[in-house]
Amino acid sequence: MEPKDKQFSHRFSDLPVDLWISVGRARCSLGELMDMDADTVIYLDSQIDDPVDIMIGERVVARGILQESDGNGRRQLSVKLTEVKHPDSDV
Repeated sequence: MEPKDKQFSHRFSDLPVDLWISVGRARCSLGELMDMDADTVIYLDSQIDDPVDIMIGERVVARGILQESDGNGRRQLSVKLTEVKHPDSDV
């Protein structure tokens, strides 16, 4: 028989969750935001090869690096995991 916490985790293992990939942030004034149009370029506070945070809600659950992959015969952006945080960890 499996320990109680293993039974609990297996029971919910098929539930879907949305992952958010945080690639960077930008800051501007409300006036600058209102002046933006379709050709505006927004510069982020990160470089193209910086690690990205993988999040569920506001909690970081992993980190990774952006890469380009072939997905169904087309170029697709993907993330290769470099670190996975333990579910019980607060770090």
